[in-house]
Amino acid sequence: MFGEEYFFGKEVEGPLADVETCFVRTRVPHEYDKYPHVYFCISYIEKQFWVHIEDCLNRAQIVTLEVTPGLLKTIPPTIFNRCRIMLSLDCPELELLKKNDILKIVTRPFTTYNVVKCTMQQSIPDDYKFDSKKSTL
Repeated sequence: MFGEEYFFGKEVEGPLADVETCFVRTRVPHEYDKYPHVYFCISYIEKQFWVHIEDCLNRAQIVTLEVTPGLLKTIPPTIFNRCRIMLSLDCPELELLKKNDILKIVTRPFTTYNVVKCTMQQSIPDDYKFDSKKSTL
């Protein structure tokens, strides 16, 4: 939900797809502790305010942190090691590849991660149509 401080809905990306989730952009809602999964967006991680994230982890909630490459190194190890990390990369050129083309990510010389486009999970705007400003639990 574009522009909202937080919203609720089912995760649509990755292995937690269909899990009820509290998505936090800039402010943590009171209802966050009712959700099995709390997803902290890039805009929240940029604030470097870790108290609510630690609280979720202490409650045994699943926590996902969405980060850019520059933010990745700012996460304290005590949090990094207990969260799921979603590294977000902008690459509009991926849309130009055919199904059997490969995305290659180079981490250092001669060390790469490769994935065939057709094996990737794609989410589209329609996947988010049930997101809500009101708690769904």
